Amino acid sequence: MIFNKTQKESMIKIDGQMSIWDVEIIKKTEPISTIPKKVKQAEILFTEILTTIKPIGNEKSVNPLKLTDMQQEFLQKKNIMKNDNLSRVILYCGGGVGIEIKEASEFKTIYVSKEGKAVFEYYSKSKVLPMDKILYYTEVFLPNELQAKNLKSILNDVNSKVKKVIHRKGDENILIELDNNLISLIPNGWKLEFNLYPIDCKESEILIIKK
Repeated sequence: MIFNKTQKESMIKIDGQMSIWDVEIIKKTEPISTIPKKVKQAEILFTEILTTIKPIGNEKSVNPLKLTDMQQEFLQKKNIMKNDNLSRVILYCGGGVGIEIKEASEFKTIYVSKEGKAVFEYYSKSKVLPMDKILYYTEVFLPNELQAKNLKSILNDVNSKVKKVIHRKGDENILIELDNNLISLIPNGWKLEFNLYPIDCKESEILIIKK
């Protein structure tokens, strides 16, 4: 579903209205006519790897992180959701909010504290941890060739320990839940390990290995 400016504005919480958290706020990208060859190859490889994986059903929901009233007020006063260059809004596990905006050929991320204050900004995409919640995104990320190969390697090496493969549409990372830990495959090829933690995502973004 594509949201127009009026709809995006209505996602900001004001008296008598729903908040950004109460509604579906995913904006799909416009179709493109050409896709780089490497992207096509990575997508094909990723699809092949997941041939033994199916969507999971009846998954218990995770209690979501929530924006504070001050953060809601900041989004409303600054007209963040009406910004045509808005890329993503990410609610970090620590309670802060990252507002990712595209400026020309680069991205700027603004960090907003729980108190609704813009504490700092930096020119880069926001880093996303498995524990973070992606509130809004405009681009569906495809795994690159490095991520696809790393996923294939892990599935070959520790297949019996893999419980889930998670690929959130607004997240550049691929998450692999094992028996005792969680691995995040990030675009540069690194494999980051975390303690097990409930991932806030949709059922359609959760995959499980067939037994």
